[in-house]
Amino acid sequence: MEVPCEFIYDNYTYKCTVSNIDFTHNYKIARFNGEHHRHRSDVNVTIIIFESCFMSSFPKDLVKFFPNLAVVQMSSCGLTEIKKEDLRHYPGLIYLGIIDNELTHLPGDLFKYTPKMEFIDFCNNKISTIGPLIFSSLKNVYGVNLNRNKTVDTHWITNDETSTTKDLVELNKLIRTKCRPLESLKNLAAVKII
Repeated sequence: MEVPCEFIYDNYTYKCTVSNIDFTHNYKIARFNGEHHRHRSDVNVTIIIFESCFMSSFPKDLVKFFPNLAVVQMSSCGLTEIKKEDLRHYPGLIYLGIIDNELTHLPGDLFKYTPKMEFIDFCNNKISTIGPLIFSSLKNVYGVNLNRNKTVDTHWITNDETSTTKDLVELNKLIRTKCRPLESLKNLAAVKII
């Protein structure tokens, strides 16, 4: 499958924006089509944005095309789940935004392969369960947005680098103390925000 992409350079970043493409059937991306800006190529792309696409799973092969990818955002794509294996190929990811999708659960080990994560945005999904200590392995994270979800409606941002670890422990503690195990999701080690 050849995917049309709008390449945009804004003096700081180089991004690829993909809009209104159906990825729900067995697809394999062969290449991203679009006109690159002068002296730039796929290797310069650090951000990819999917807008109003149809996706049944998180794309796994993007770094094959964009080896320096640091930001992935998926807005209004109908994504229903994400797991650690989906992020295995993205160790350099610093921002993940899955906004206005259909996520209901975040596994506790989701960020196992993305230790450099700095900002996470899951706003406007249907999240009702979160795995315990989901953010505990992240040492660089300064922001988490869980606003406008089914039973989770909170966000956390720190402006002080020295308080990041302490504040993140507080966020995990808040999730843990307000949650109780969901018997129907025992195998996922999930908790429900009350």
